[in-house]
Amino acid sequence: MRKITRSRVPPEALSFSRIREQRRELAEYYKQLPAERVLSRPPFDPEPLYNNEVRMRLMREFQGRCAWCEQRVDTPEIDHYRPRGGARFGINSQVAPDYYGWFAYQWQNLLLVCRECNRARSNWFPLSGRPAQIQCTWSEAQRTEKSLLLNPSADNPCEHLSIQRDGLLLPLTEKGHTTIEILQLNREPLRYKREEEIISLISELNQHTNTLTMEHYLIHTERPGVAIIFLNTLLRIVAGEYTNLRYKPLITFNRALDAVLNSSLPLNELIRLWSDFSFPLPDKNQKADWANEAVNERRRSLASQLVTGITLHNFKSFEDFTLDFTNITPPEDLAPCVALVGENSTGKSSILQGICLALMSRQQRNLLRLDYENYLQRDREGWQRSHMKPASITLTLEDGSTRTLTISDEGLVFSDNDWPDFMVLAYGARRYFCERTRRTAVGKSLFYPTALLRDVTNELADKDDEFFASIARAMKEILSLEQGEFLLRDSHRNILVRAHGRDTPLSKMSDGYQSLFAMSLDIMFRMTHYWRSLESARGVVLIDEIETHLHPRWKIQVVSALRRAMPGVQFIFSTHDPLCLRGLTQHEVRVLFRDPHQQIVELSELPLLQGMDIEQLLTSDYFGLLSTLDGKLENLLKRYEHAIQRTPGQQRLIHDIERELSQYRALSGNPVQRVIAEGIARYVEQARQTPLEREKLHQDAVRMIVKSLQEAQR
Repeated sequence: MRKITRSRVPPEALSFSRIREQRRELAEYYKQLPAERVLSRPPFDPEPLYNNEVRMRLMREFQGRCAWCEQRVDTPEIDHYRPRGGARFGINSQVAPDYYGWFAYQWQNLLLVCRECNRARSNWFPLSGRPAQIQCTWSEAQRTEKSLLLNPSADNPCEHLSIQRDGLLLPLTEKGHTTIEILQLNREPLRYKREEEIISLISELNQHTNTLTMEHYLIHTERPGVAIIFLNTLLRIVAGEYTNLRYKPLITFNRALDAVLNSSLPLNELIRLWSDFSFPLPDKNQKADWANEAVNERRRSLASQLVTGITLHNFKSFEDFTLDFTNITPPEDLAPCVALVGENSTGKSSILQGICLALMSRQQRNLLRLDYENYLQRDREGWQRSHMKPASITLTLEDGSTRTLTISDEGLVFSDNDWPDFMVLAYGARRYFCERTRRTAVGKSLFYPTALLRDVTNELADKDDEFFASIARAMKEILSLEQGEFLLRDSHRNILVRAHGRDTPLSKMSDGYQSLFAMSLDIMFRMTHYWRSLESARGVVLIDEIETHLHPRWKIQVVSALRRAMPGVQFIFSTHDPLCLRGLTQHEVRVLFRDPHQQIVELSELPLLQGMDIEQLLTSDYFGLLSTLDGKLENLLKRYEHAIQRTPGQQRLIHDIERELSQYRALSGNPVQRVIAEGIARYVEQARQTPLEREKLHQDAVRMIVKSLQEAQR
């Protein structure tokens, strides 16, 4: 980490005139009474922050490096130094939903970060003392708050951090300690890279003692902040001022380098003193709480990684099958999700089951009481198993590690028994909720279609105010409630939805509304048991046929709503409905089909998803329909194709068919539309082939139509 010199002038995209509407919405939010504000999150539009001008300015000012750990960021993420909502000020403090929504578009508040640091940091903003007044200015917040998190845009890390030869960062202050622990800055890959940086710098110093400058070093280094912390650590040790918090470190590389080179001791002696120095340990009594919380946070983070790929071997109908999710770049401010699309019997549910089994703990799988023989591959004829081949499920996680589950007649075997229990939830296509049902095992409805799920709505009515408010904030996103609309409880602890100018009991809402509410509530109850808040919750949620029970309007909104409500949760779902793909990119959709050998394969090179209407989606490679016309019209087109060959005696038949087609307003009988109809009909006649052959057929049909049109004009 190093101090970054930032421009005080924001990009034009963040000027007052450009974000006038966003500021107005924030002002309306903060006008609400505190009791109402706590039931919703500060409104936030990520669009201005991901404007190309803003991103380029951040890339330039942070030199393409993460503000926290200095690693290069190929896919930059934008973080807020002060969280844009749901800030956590201390280990035992409640989530503060109000803080700091009004700084969401503040230029000084924006940081360029890597995914690892962003996920580790979550919405922590530890303070020593009270937070600033709501809607204060940035300078007032900087002046009055005593933050325990280093600000790369304002703080000098050398005042708070030192470094050992092995690359381990050590705290000099409480602020340094909480920063290291919250951001997990001593995770092994970072420590190793810092060690390499120090070795490289020492080598440079030995070779270019008199010529090494900041300009020269920046060309060759990846982590200039490490070098500055290292040089200041040397100076502290030599001066005997290591533990003196009043010692003023040198902030620039050149000044620190000059001081080291002009020291009374030779460079080799300085390095020896540093290598042999006995660094004092942090005060355990003072730091233990943050250290323990950091350990717990790391454990939860390790158990809540994103799934970036799955390989199935001899699992159910899959022989050798791999899906890779690493090319997914989620839309602004949303966690990645994956949609599985394909005809029936293309293995969508099996993939969800495989992911679920591989992520579950042994205790969770035992509660399902599955017959694992059902998950081993069978012969294609007779449903027998003549060859007792074990099945395997291998998941690749975001840190590059893999987790393999092997299934055989003897049971299940993990490749590594030291894995923590993962945060995974799963829901089948038939989601029936019943108040009197006991809490069901995780994922039971995914494996047992008739399993009932417990409706925990009445339990929500009895929860404390803080818990209810956290659920209400997330439900506002899922139910797409407008400003001033929210979930609430009356004096009798009934759950009400305030919307459209009236309060309506949840029990009086539509079945689809209640079904979506019950599933979302079940997810939230289980997530909050593991995480302190839904804003920081992470895990994997699997949903089969997500569109079940939903009105078309809800189908369009459901995926985006879930992702907004729980932005750290990865949703992997299957669907047969194009409406559920709204808001996704083509990289977030995986289309499955059976090839001529009846093997399940993934269709690659999907067309751009954005901008397609529903009919285009249905007739594209995503769903593969030949036509959205009704069956009678499709048969008429085929008859027309056979009759239009202009053979003697067919003109009367052609005329009769055209007259019938005109009722559908499909064509009017002119020569241009006739040849188009011929092309369409031939395409319909021949297109019942695999998706791999459709693109060539499509191109051939277009060429045939163009050629026919040219001939018709002669």
